[in-house]
Amino acid sequence: MFFTKKSILPLCLFLSAALCLLSSCEPNDVTLEETSPTTYLEKPSVNPSGVISTRQLGLKFDGVDDYIEIPKTLFSGQPTAELTIECWVKTNDHNQEVGPIFNKYAYWSEAKIEYRRGSLNFFYAWPQPPNYPASLLTGQLPDGSWTHIAVTLKNNLCKVYRDGKLAGSTSAAYPISWQTAPGECTLAAGEWGRTIYYFKGIISKFRVSRISRYNADFTPKNDFVTDTNTELLYRFTDTRSQTIKDHSRNANHGIIHGNPTWVQE
Repeated sequence: MFFTKKSILPLCLFLSAALCLLSSCEPNDVTLEETSPTTYLEKPSVNPSGVISTRQLGLKFDGVDDYIEIPKTLFSGQPTAELTIECWVKTNDHNQEVGPIFNKYAYWSEAKIEYRRGSLNFFYAWPQPPNYPASLLTGQLPDGSWTHIAVTLKNNLCKVYRDGKLAGSTSAAYPISWQTAPGECTLAAGEWGRTIYYFKGIISKFRVSRISRYNADFTPKNDFVTDTNTELLYRFTDTRSQTIKDHSRNANHGIIHGNPTWVQE
């Protein structure tokens, strides 16, 4: 084929438009592979709390039957008087009756982070004597924005942080019991009054630590690192597997149930 000046110009314009269109497309199938502790995110944004966050890779749970099963081996089943439980979450469903984000349940040995009827809630139960040492309601999550949640326990004081700001605290006379027989440990599902409920929303990054990592207001990081005080760390980067890899040295790998969707938002 021979090209003239008249034919080249329309062809160049066509190719330029096609390249622009292709560059704006995003793949439907997320197949990112982890090469280093990173967030795989590109577009910074500021959520209603003023925290700068970026698009995160995570699992979207349908609120029907999607959840992650965590091994019943956290802390070897022993009580802990100091710890941190933290994660990144996003939801725009503020009418969830229970909405369990994290749930560790055995009879009178409970620790739960829930989004209950539009309010973020944390509580735990101590078995002997039966007691609820802490119950904290900390208000509504922002609509459709990533929120960092952190629960700490240290020196008989339980705190809940939202986006690095203290949202509530209470004295706690007992440690948290990690007894698990019978019982379960899960993300996005949990038992309440002998009924199983499911969380509707997205979870990205989840870490449990043996220490209180936050003793004052802080700036949340989009990714969590592992160290000698890490009991469990899910980075949510295993998009081709039904297993959520634990990046701590404890191999507490999670199992995906149902059909949650990998998303990058």
